[in-house]
Amino acid sequence: MKRGYTLRKINWVIPGGRSKRMFLMLGCVSWILMLLCSCGRNLPDSEQVIKRYLKGKYNQEFQIVHTERKNIGQNFGEFINTGEAVSLNESDDAFSFTIYEDGRITDNYPKVILGNQIKQDIYSILDHGKLEYTNVDIRFIESDQEYVTFEDYKSNHNVLIFSDLKGLETNVDKNIENAYDLLCALRDQGYYFCLTIDIDKASKTIIYDQDNEMISKDSFIQKFS
Repeated sequence: MKRGYTLRKINWVIPGGRSKRMFLMLGCVSWILMLLCSCGRNLPDSEQVIKRYLKGKYNQEFQIVHTERKNIGQNFGEFINTGEAVSLNESDDAFSFTIYEDGRITDNYPKVILGNQIKQDIYSILDHGKLEYTNVDIRFIESDQEYVTFEDYKSNHNVLIFSDLKGLETNVDKNIENAYDLLCALRDQGYYFCLTIDIDKASKTIIYDQDNEMISKDSFIQKFS
């Protein structure tokens, strides 16, 4: 005959009348300490990793300005190393890079070698847009791809434009048409944008990026009607 065992519920109590809640508190403290320790760890040899990556990608020598470890996960489990570097050959303009824990690396060094061409191209489009523009902010998006030419880089939506636009004509319909033509010109040249457009006392923000499709002309007209 098998012996029977009874699991008794034990109420853990230590001297002084403290209950098992103390053990839960100690557990939480231990978890926090482990989290702090993990936050302090860098990815292995991050500076050497990014130097080898950049040299292999661009055939140049680079100096790392700084690196910083960041938490990007909601559960405190995903970390990246970000930082800035400068080329020892081309320019002392700093650019950003990111090293992910899965080994993927992105950078926006093309902003150094192609930045002036990109900016001239964007301002040329804005100048022909028949709208007044102010507060132009051009941001270069990091990528893990290798871009050699100006056309190749800009056509892959690696640039994000912020600006305020205002109609110049007194004719509202003409302003709307000019504004939409400008949006299409930026899109067709491969640019993402977040533009605040003022027409006839109406102010609307139009966003076109990886998360937002290009607005249709009918929808655009309705926004100002």
